[in-house]
Amino acid sequence: MIETLKSKLWELLRSKQALFFIVASTDELVMRDAAFLRREIARRIEEGATALGPDRVEYVNPDCGLWMLPRSVADRKIRALVAGRDLFEGR
Repeated sequence: MIETLKSKLWELLRSKQALFFIVASTDELVMRDAAFLRREIARRIEEGATALGPDRVEYVNPDCGLWMLPRSVADRKIRALVAGRDLFEGR
């Protein structure tokens, strides 16, 4: 029964537009070097695209908690998100 529910949930998800919350406000990735961070974010986007289909990736987002962070940390996370998206898209 659980497998049937999982299958039906995936069918529903595949028919909807999805937002990928790639960088969490609590994520410590920003403390790593830039090259590692860019690859990790691209990997997370790829993982979502593989699960739901590449044509469904329209937006990648941070979560809503960035407002609680120091501005310099939030800015680094947004820059990392853009760099990872660019790597994913082959830019």
